[in-house]
Amino acid sequence: KYWKNKDVARYASVNYFNKYVKKHSLKSEKFLGFADAKNDIEMSLLPHNIIVSDDYNEGGRDLEVLDNYNLDKDFDFCFLNQTLEHLTYPERAIKNIYNHLSENGYLYMNWPVLNIPHMEPLYFYTGISVVCIMRLAEDIGFKIIESGSWGNKQYIDFIYENFDWPDYSQISLNNEGVNRPCIGWVLLQK
Repeated sequence: KYWKNKDVARYASVNYFNKYVKKHSLKSEKFLGFADAKNDIEMSLLPHNIIVSDDYNEGGRDLEVLDNYNLDKDFDFCFLNQTLEHLTYPERAIKNIYNHLSENGYLYMNWPVLNIPHMEPLYFYTGISVVCIMRLAEDIGFKIIESGSWGNKQYIDFIYENFDWPDYSQISLNNEGVNRPCIGWVLLQK
């Protein structure tokens, strides 16, 4: 019921996140979230205690300059859901999160690999490849724990014909992600 009228690509990434939580026994004592993370469905899947949440662009606050906001540097988990494509310099944001994680802390991100224009800035509205984010994360110092993508031709056709995102009732959940990625995700560890 939750997924009715929500983008099916996001459903796929949440499914994998749930598998990763179980597979790696993930939990958080001190979670850092952005862009209304408290309301993301992943929060119901990740056992957690303290949540510090901040909007990544409210009032000029920016993931690219986290040190200006006196945030702690000992968070054990952070995620960015559908956020990278809205940043001018995603690599700065990922590096700043790295610097605010405790040793062995985790970062989970998902983002469009293929998309339609929405919300500024429009630098990455068409998406960022999973390989690009993996390479960037390794250069920063992260260890890649998991990565993946989801997509299919039916989804691609739908978004470009309707200029909207389909929910699970409108298209198949079949994954042709390797050949037709539409959403990507990574689980990283410091």
